[in-house]
Amino acid sequence: PYAGLHLDEERRGDILIRTDAIPDDWKNDNIFYHLLGHYAGQFSGRRIPVISGLPPQKTMDSLKALSAAAATSGGVAMWHAQGITPEAKTLDHAFQGGAPGAILELTSALLAKARQDLTSAADGPLDMVALGTPHFSLTEFERLMPFIDGRRLKPGLAFYISTSRHVRHEAATRGWLGDLEKFGATVIADTCTYYSPAVRRCRGHIMTNSAKWAYYAPGMLGVEVSFGSLAECVESAVRGEVWRDPRLWTNGLP
Repeated sequence: PYAGLHLDEERRGDILIRTDAIPDDWKNDNIFYHLLGHYAGQFSGRRIPVISGLPPQKTMDSLKALSAAAATSGGVAMWHAQGITPEAKTLDHAFQGGAPGAILELTSALLAKARQDLTSAADGPLDMVALGTPHFSLTEFERLMPFIDGRRLKPGLAFYISTSRHVRHEAATRGWLGDLEKFGATVIADTCTYYSPAVRRCRGHIMTNSAKWAYYAPGMLGVEVSFGSLAECVESAVRGEVWRDPRLWTNGLP
């Protein structure tokens, strides 16, 4: 159709989000992109944000996390990242020669607020961990495996991972599903745990590394949510209570 984002002029960036004040080591952690996406969605509404200052070599999982979070907390249908996405080789390219309607300087304090927005529970005993919103990729499974090696989650605690049937099959082929089952995790395919009837223990206090899951679950399931990194989710599942990585939040974000 000759309308909306099918038109070049409708793909022009509306606002600029600068990330230069965020330390580079934080931009290498996937949790940053969930928090960035959450705040970008809140700030942008239905406008198209242009993000500057991101490392040029980013994984698809990081960009996927940003996209899902921005479309959840706001109505972001499209975004640009300078030097990363095809229509943003430069800022001038992304704004099609125009000027941004608004400029936001992203700070650690704003990211800390995003984390607080995504956490409705005080730290304490856990009932469940939910990963895979959006669906876990094969790379994310590969990243997860060292965290669970030789470990088991706390008895009575549920641990769900959502993925596609194709990725699940590949993970099984590599022997990862067997290791995950030994750990105590359940891998479900082609659905999300915040509304799936396949998940029967979705209650109480749940931890996730997904901004999208943390945003939707309290309203859809009536649960309390803690948001954290992948490492924090696994360690918390083993301990049976929320664990915070002091290196992440003390030396990184407040």
